[in-house]
Amino acid sequence: MQGLLKNRVRLKFLLNKLKSKKNRYQSLKLNSEDKYIEFDIRLNFSFKQGQTYQYSKLYYSSHPNQEFSENRVICFQPLYRNKFERIILLLPEAVIQSKFISIRIDGLPYSEGDFDVKKIRVVEADANSNLMQHAHWANNQQKVRKQVFESEQSLPGLLPHYPESLSLELTPRCNLQCPHCSSHGTLALHKNHNSRPQMSSQLLDKIAHELFPHITTLSLVGRGEPTMVSNDLWDQCMRHVKFYGVKISCVTNGHFVKRRFSEDTLPYIDELCISIDGNSKEVHRQNRGGSSLRKVLDNVNHFHDLRQNAQLARRPKLSFYWTLMTNNIHELPEFIRASEEFDPDYFAIRHLVVFHDKDRELSLMGRPEETNHYLQEAYDELAKRGIKFEGPPLMNESRKPAKLPVNIIARDSDSDYLSFREAPPTVNENDTFEQCTWMYRTGIISYNGEVTTCGKHYGELVGVLNEQTSFHDVWNGDAMQSLRNCFNTPDIWRQCKECWLRELRWHSQRHTQEYDEHFTDKRENYTREAWDYRAYSDL
Repeated sequence: MQGLLKNRVRLKFLLNKLKSKKNRYQSLKLNSEDKYIEFDIRLNFSFKQGQTYQYSKLYYSSHPNQEFSENRVICFQPLYRNKFERIILLLPEAVIQSKFISIRIDGLPYSEGDFDVKKIRVVEADANSNLMQHAHWANNQQKVRKQVFESEQSLPGLLPHYPESLSLELTPRCNLQCPHCSSHGTLALHKNHNSRPQMSSQLLDKIAHELFPHITTLSLVGRGEPTMVSNDLWDQCMRHVKFYGVKISCVTNGHFVKRRFSEDTLPYIDELCISIDGNSKEVHRQNRGGSSLRKVLDNVNHFHDLRQNAQLARRPKLSFYWTLMTNNIHELPEFIRASEEFDPDYFAIRHLVVFHDKDRELSLMGRPEETNHYLQEAYDELAKRGIKFEGPPLMNESRKPAKLPVNIIARDSDSDYLSFREAPPTVNENDTFEQCTWMYRTGIISYNGEVTTCGKHYGELVGVLNEQTSFHDVWNGDAMQSLRNCFNTPDIWRQCKECWLRELRWHSQRHTQEYDEHFTDKRENYTREAWDYRAYSDL
């Protein structure tokens, strides 16, 4: 009896161990025509657990004695959870040549839950298979992500790859006139940008067919409200996104969320970023150009309901963007508490950049005590709720980045998906080497086909897309090669030397006298307050 009980205990232990094991192993022999591996997978986890899901991994070896390695991984992402889904992946050339593959599938490498895999087999090409077509594009996208990482280490001028992400301005028009906006902050600017057309369908087709097979993320952002475009242009964009398997990040004022986001589009949404800037209807209206806070939150609630009910594997992220000003900093902690009903994934908190003299009084510069009080309360509320965020340090602490209560975005070398560090790297004031988040990984295209160097306001124009000029021509043209080759040299472009985006992102603050040097040059119409902001920034 004791022996039987002992065996039962051991059997239960082994079953629990097998059940909790996240990896599935199998070795397969290939025929000469086999080009793909195919299997069914079911990811089992809750909506809340899905907050940490990024992607799944298939490790492979092409020889029986070859160990699995992070250098031999195919990343894939099922669309749904709690049901079986067919996955087809393109086999690496080394596997096809060896006619042998041993695999280990890790469905949930970074998150809780469990998964099931069945019907693993290698298959030959089928010209009519949409899944096989997607497998080629997914392979392209992973290859580009790896190449981008390598380029950021070797810093070449001429790139062997497309960008891994694209910032696309569908329209410069906006339904709001937010006072602090660089593009619509005055009546003259608002009328100017709203008189321009949206992107043409021909240009969107050209961009999609060239770039979408290579990029992982499409950021709909720019001088206007991306969801304000015509139904035809929006539907056209969504068709391309679905066809090529690209994920969308959309920065929006929140007015047209119900119109644009549905169960059908939700699987392709990576992140919805809502600019909010106020917790009371009066402050929100003042900062957001007459916007209705009630309407925005109603649209946010619509999006949150959709993502709760969609059974998606990688849940679409909901982020709030908040620009700190004298009239709203006291409302930030309360908004964080109130936003809990929407289960937000991320907060981006930034000081006001003063683009117009009329907004000087809204800047918090020179008010450290008030700023620190509410910022600290806001950071405590975010930490209490486990919400990832980025934000400026408390004033007078910009020289102590290791102590900032900030989650900083980092990137996995295998993929485009985001991971987080607890604190930014310490940067020595005497360091001359710096990185750039744009010149190797992100392309910028305006509504009229203009390509600029980066997302910096008034970045240099380096080309225009037309029938004769492709994006690749511009991406590796003389101007972009010069930009990359001159970076971190005495010939660095002025726009890079004076770039507040770079300073925000990479913690490289200049001395006050170096700020003064900029203001002898009136080429760019920034006020002193806009640049002083950088001294307190450590994003």
